[in-house]
Amino acid sequence: MLKSSSTQRNSATSPLLRLPAEVRNKIFTYVNSGLNIFMWNKNFDPLRKIGGACRNPQVLIRHDASPIASYLVALPPFLALQAICRQVYNETAMLPFSTNEYWYFTNYSLDLCKTLFYEAQLQCIRFLSFTVTIHHGVFTSETGEFRVGALEGLRAFPNLQEVSFSFDTDLPEDERTPLLERPKAVLENRVKRVVFGVKVVFKRGYHDEIFDCYEDFRLHFCAQK
Repeated sequence: MLKSSSTQRNSATSPLLRLPAEVRNKIFTYVNSGLNIFMWNKNFDPLRKIGGACRNPQVLIRHDASPIASYLVALPPFLALQAICRQVYNETAMLPFSTNEYWYFTNYSLDLCKTLFYEAQLQCIRFLSFTVTIHHGVFTSETGEFRVGALEGLRAFPNLQEVSFSFDTDLPEDERTPLLERPKAVLENRVKRVVFGVKVVFKRGYHDEIFDCYEDFRLHFCAQK
């Protein structure tokens, strides 16, 4: 009875909750969007050919596409807004999962982080992003240091709408377009083999500042091993 009375009082007195539902939805969508959510396991080094040795899943929430700028960890994510009151929780519970970009480095990290989410939350995730690192003069595979097998993890997201790839490369400017055609084709074909009807986007983030801290990321967590 107390909870019911509190809910009724909040609905009648809160300036936010007294707004029309469509206005509240716009506010909540704005507050819950524009984030990059990294699903990974601690001590995993994305630049080495390992799957992670520590079973310590974490979720990092960043405003940019770098997982290490502040090492901000939130488990579970997005509780600040949802913890305000029952009505706000009911209206926003799934928004963070449908409006933000999610990243994972390996299927191992993804499997560990699945334990941090409810199935309904995973089903709401619509946008996933990956970084593809290709160094000039260094042959590793057609997709550089990116492990194409990680795309098998896309099966965990039944309502996925878009998969984005950002290239971190030091290829000469005049060689990028022709040299990246093959990696793009490999990645797009693999995505379409794994999930149906998903849009594949290639972002022009070549050697952008959002990738500059990956070396710091590697050094920081290798030092902890």
